[in-house]
Amino acid sequence: AFLDLQELLLTGNDVIEQQIDIVSVDEDKEVIGTLKVSLEAAKVLTGIYQEFHQKDNGKTEDEEEEKKKKTDQIQLLDYEEDGDF
Repeated sequence: AFLDLQELLLTGNDVIEQQIDIVSVDEDKEVIGTLKVSLEAAKVLTGIYQEFHQKDNGKTEDEEEEKKKKTDQIQLLDYEEDGDF
């Protein structure tokens, strides 16, 4: 028996008293029972998903900013003036 959390995330709908089959683990996958389940987690999963992707986007923007700073910098060479020339 299992619940598809990706579907829960994509639809944004909680699972309320859904009847799911319990199947055997052998090759036959025979239904050996049923279970009635509820899962109220759509809002939490959506929040976690959004927070995770905001962090990824933030890193990308920071990396782009650092890259831009490096390319915009003027390279200055320091040298000592020698009076012999």
